[in-house]
Amino acid sequence: MRRICLVSVTAPLLQPQPDLPLLLLPTQATMSYSPIHDNSREDNMDLQKEEEMRMSEYDDSSEKDGLIPYLSSTLSQRVSRLGVGHDSKWIWICLASLAVNFILAILLLSTLARTRSRLPPWPLHVYSPVDEFITYETKVFDDDFHGRTIYTAKNATADAAWDDLYKGRVNRLQETDTNLRPQGLIYLNIPTKQAKLLPNATSPHPRAPELSMIGIDVFHQLHCVDILRKSLNPERYNETSAEGWSQHADHCIDSIRQSLMCSADISTIPFLWDPENGWTLPDARITHTCRKWETVKKWAVDHKLAVDFDPRERADGAPVHNGRR
Repeated sequence: MRRICLVSVTAPLLQPQPDLPLLLLPTQATMSYSPIHDNSREDNMDLQKEEEMRMSEYDDSSEKDGLIPYLSSTLSQRVSRLGVGHDSKWIWICLASLAVNFILAILLLSTLARTRSRLPPWPLHVYSPVDEFITYETKVFDDDFHGRTIYTAKNATADAAWDDLYKGRVNRLQETDTNLRPQGLIYLNIPTKQAKLLPNATSPHPRAPELSMIGIDVFHQLHCVDILRKSLNPERYNETSAEGWSQHADHCIDSIRQSLMCSADISTIPFLWDPENGWTLPDARITHTCRKWETVKKWAVDHKLAVDFDPRERADGAPVHNGRR
């Protein structure tokens, strides 16, 4: 007859078989050594023999449903030998563990999705039709104290480069007289249904009501920088002496101010030691995370006016300007 040896530490966990006597161990058995280790091989052999006997008694020609009581009985014996019994608390512990791991997995995936988002996590983001096309890149700004870019030159090449930034290859405006110039805005169009998503109402195209006209503010800001650039060189640009130019320049100064404060560029400026001058200076060659300019410009070119536009024509349902400029 087999004996199951119990120690006081594991007594609550092991349930002895009713037909087997309980043998109490001496007090020395409470050390880290466990006599169960000596009997494990014998118990495994006995269990294997019992399973072989049960399998030999099982009729292969019987229905498959007969296998369920056998498996249930075998599993019950295994669990009983482990001392767990049929206590349902272990099932609840497993279910709780699965639930916790599921929640953690969802949180991890949510965090990864947030960090991979193309847009910053702005809770009150204003809709723009360009949003879904935006990509980002890392760029190092040039300090240009020594005229390394074309945009600081004072020649026709620089003028053409500035025009291409915010006007070239985009506008389709009828310019029958000088009063019909775009006034610093490039005219684009989007479907009128899409225009209903904009935060501000805009006019449909007078000749194509299925399209609505919009501008993108970055081109307006570039126009304003160009206005200030020309104001610094009045001897080259005669239009700086035109009536209303000073007022236009003032508008541009404040528009750029608002844009800079709105975007609030938080890229860091390093300070470096300049051995030539013997002092610590800020370095304007700053690393930035930028919206990719080529993507924005391509979107604008792809959405240039499909039909020529005369601003003297009013579209049906066009919102009315409030008179402030």
